[in-house]
Amino acid sequence: MCGRFVLKTALAELQQYFGIQRLKYTPEPSFNIAPTQTVAAVVENASGTRGLVGLRWGLIPPWSADESVATKMINARSETLHEKPSFRDAFHHQRCLILADGFFEWKKGQKTPYFIYDRDHKPLAFAGLYSFWKRPQDGERLATCAIVTTAANTKIEALHHRMPVILSAEAQRQWLRKDLSDTGPLLELLQSYPAEQTAFHPVNPAINKVHENRPENLDRYDAEPPTGPQQTALFEQLFDHPPD
Repeated sequence: MCGRFVLKTALAELQQYFGIQRLKYTPEPSFNIAPTQTVAAVVENASGTRGLVGLRWGLIPPWSADESVATKMINARSETLHEKPSFRDAFHHQRCLILADGFFEWKKGQKTPYFIYDRDHKPLAFAGLYSFWKRPQDGERLATCAIVTTAANTKIEALHHRMPVILSAEAQRQWLRKDLSDTGPLLELLQSYPAEQTAFHPVNPAINKVHENRPENLDRYDAEPPTGPQQTALFEQLFDHPPD
């Protein structure tokens, strides 16, 4: 699954990298994006113009009675989204790119998070679905979204068995096409990101708290103090190169 992610690339670079021509939303750098928050997404109109919009993370189907379902629909499994009533219509007609620089995952039974990103530090496009829902109480219209997930690649499966679908430039073009609603070619796009292009490292467990949103929390974090030979080697290195 994907329950937290990061977007830190500057807006001008995002515009150039993803061919964004219209701005309806201006994202601020965020180092701990969580469900129900607004995320930066790229959509395309019938003429092929790409726009950057803000969507609330956690999809609410149009027929939903209330918005409490949103926290249960932050992710959509690629294997079943063409069948599930909650995602089926959006899969056919309302697809988007959710922009990120990486995401977090936790090993089962551990509290230390890992930051997962492109080896060359390129911004990423998650395959996304969006939907519109009208709040019955006041008629407010919400634009919401979910991230499509797939089986983890051979590198990430050591941490978790699922990961977001990260689309290549050509797959992004196909995913956004308004004239393509055939599920066959679309499903073929939903592959695991290449393991050789994937990198990750442990980060500060502070990010387990949603309000922790600092760039330094992405730095490599040593969960355990060095012991034995590792501790001896570090001591010798300090002895040979004492701090100023």
